Amino acid sequence: MSAMVASSTPVAPAQDGVDALPPREAMSEAARKLRDTYAITPGIPFFKREFGYYSLDAWKEQGMPQNVPFADLFDFDPPGNYSLGQLGWCEAAFIPAFEVKVVEDRGEYEVEQDVAGRYVLYFKGRRDGFMPEYLDHPVKNMRTWTEQVLWRLDTETPARYADLEARMAKARAAAGEGKMIVQNVIGGYMYLRSLIGPEKLLFAFYDMPDVIHACMRAWFELADAVIARHQQYVTIDELFMAEDICYNHGCLISPGMMREFLFHTTNS
Repeated sequence: MSAMVASSTPVAPAQDGVDALPPREAMSEAARKLRDTYAITPGIPFFKREFGYYSLDAWKEQGMPQNVPFADLFDFDPPGNYSLGQLGWCEAAFIPAFEVKVVEDRGEYEVEQDVAGRYVLYFKGRRDGFMPEYLDHPVKNMRTWTEQVLWRLDTETPARYADLEARMAKARAAAGEGKMIVQNVIGGYMYLRSLIGPEKLLFAFYDMPDVIHACMRAWFELADAVIARHQQYVTIDELFMAEDICYNHGCLISPGMMREFLFHTTNS
């Protein structure tokens, strides 16, 4: 009788961008350039990417070409990464989102309920090119959190994963080109701010800590569930959190409050 002997030679993982990086020569030029940037490789050129066009109207008045794509006009590099999304950015990842509708006419202005359930004051008929004024936010207490918001963050809502296969096919193709796979997620403080409002949030840490903890548990559970789904298909290279928690004079809340409210997701 012959015995079956298991080979001791390790099997190399597939270089498909998921189990292992593809060979450098198989990467797109932008992917190589971005990975070299992250590796702080000596002598590499700057990676040129999109920035905030906050002076666009003035540039147009001053003669900026208007029929040339920005990528050509500013000599941007093609994207060297691929963002998975699905976890919010400046607002929570609500499914379903709040209905967008005008709720009040103020002559030259109008108040609109936006996708995050906020009441926002806009110039009539304009939504871009200026900083709007946020008048109200959906979470005011435990009742409004439970009735109006919590169910929109359900980790098992089928609509949340309706296009998962198509999105992950694109992500795997991007990984095969060596692009960095990025999981974007709204940061805890910015998430709370979108729910409660920038001023009221600072009081809420003291006045309704139970609501803050409930909100953060939902934030963590949703992020954990969605990222786990994504990791069934791709390897995540970067976790990119959008977080406006500091301004020109420092942090908006103390390190102790960060530890209590933003890190301790299991607190009651």
